[in-house]
Amino acid sequence: MDLHNHTRYSRDGTMTPQELLERAAARGVDALAVTDHDCLRGALECAALAAADPSLPRVIVGEEMASCQGDLVGLFLTRQIPGGLDVLDTISLVREQGGLVYLPHPFDSLRRATMAPDWVDRVAAAADVVEVANGRALTWEANRRALQLASRHATRLGAGSDAHYPGEVGRTYLELSSPLSLGVPSAFLRGLRRARPCATRPLVGLSRSWFFCLRTGLLMALRRRSGLHGADGG
Repeated sequence: MDLHNHTRYSRDGTMTPQELLERAAARGVDALAVTDHDCLRGALECAALAAADPSLPRVIVGEEMASCQGDLVGLFLTRQIPGGLDVLDTISLVREQGGLVYLPHPFDSLRRATMAPDWVDRVAAAADVVEVANGRALTWEANRRALQLASRHATRLGAGSDAHYPGEVGRTYLELSSPLSLGVPSAFLRGLRRARPCATRPLVGLSRSWFFCLRTGLLMALRRRSGLHGADGG
């Protein structure tokens, strides 16, 4: 199970919903969360595709919101949550929908959108899941500190590829002895007790991330010229 993925509806994503699901299936991922930046459209499209085709992975509808203090993910959402809100307000909006609060890459200091250091513990204390393995983290240290954070606050452990292009899909995931139910968030959360985070080597992430940055820069420039922007659903 891979809890952090993006489609072209993210401003820096490259994959269509169909491409993401097919790539995940080819990698042996049986369930994934789709978490586009400030946008729910890609996740909803993925969920509809998966419901119509049992050969595709099961989908958790999610969103990665850019709060004022840093990125936060909501899982099991039904309505889009705007970016740019205070993180505590963002958490409240996730809760109002019956969703789960997931703190992504809390110690990846090279990202501009990582949660502000003086907010990390406060947000982790309110979160259901802390991402302790992120596929785009450049060092083991970031993931190691995230594991310590999750242990300190007794939150469930999360893992996600943070995939933005096909080569990143399924390289970081949760290993489970049997599939989790995705019907009820509380049951899903209980099932995470038996999940084991698995991640690729950081240097693999480093080499792919530099390529990704170059490719994404070109993609975003083309989208600006054509009037497309994934974060607003375009």
